[in-house]
Amino acid sequence: ETNPEYFGIMADTGNQCHEGMDNWQQSLSLLGKHLAAIGIKNARQTFDENNVCRRPWVPLPEGEVYFPAFADVCQNIGFEGPFIFMPFYHQDDAALLKKSLIAEIAYFQSLFAGN
Repeated sequence: ETNPEYFGIMADTGNQCHEGMDNWQQSLSLLGKHLAAIGIKNARQTFDENNVCRRPWVPLPEGEVYFPAFADVCQNIGFEGPFIFMPFYHQDDAALLKKSLIAEIAYFQSLFAGN
């Protein structure tokens, strides 16, 4: 068995949603003491005019990862961070990205408030 003091894994629920709809709840639970960090971002499934499925990056509350359930899983497994925010949306508008990221961080913090 590997020592979690020297070996850790960064999970990424947004990538799991974006790349293949993997079960992020199960992944976080299975990593156990080797869960060293979690990437924080979200994606949403859309379809273009040709009915081709796309998964653009969106702010946390707008995507497919349900972050209230994410907070519950983190609390159940005793994970308190670090969380690494990756806001890949609004890349062409720094002011809008900053405003959205501030709101996203406040939303994220509210999920863990009082717990």
